[in-house]
Amino acid sequence: MRPLTILLVEDHKDSLVAMSRLLRHEGYLVTAAGGLADAVSAAAGIGEIDVLVSDMTLGDGNGCDLLRILNGRVRGGPRVAGCQFGQVHDDSLRRRRETRTGGPVERG
Repeated sequence: MRPLTILLVEDHKDSLVAMSRLLRHEGYLVTAAGGLADAVSAAAGIGEIDVLVSDMTLGDGNGCDLLRILNGRVRGGPRVAGCQFGQVHDDSLRRRRETRTGGPVERG
C-alpha cells in the first residue's frame, strides 16, 4: 500500500519543519509549503493529494482561501485547517471557528 501524500501548509518555519519531520517519521509523503502561494505552487507539482493540513492564518492568505483554491485537488480525503485560537488576528475567522465548533474544543 502506498503512503498517504500530505500537503502541509504552515507559515511559521519552525512549526513547519517540526511537523514535516514528525509526519515523515510516521511514514507519510509530505510536501511542505510556507504559505498560500507556496501551497498552490506545490500542489501543481504533486500528483494526488490525500490529505491537506493547513494553518488557518497564513501570511499571504488563510486556510479557507486555500481550501477553496485546492477544492477538487484533494482526493476526497480529509482537509484540515486549524490555528492556535489565541493567535487568530482576523475576527471574522474567529467568529467562523466559534460558529462551526461551538467554541474552543475541550478534551475529555
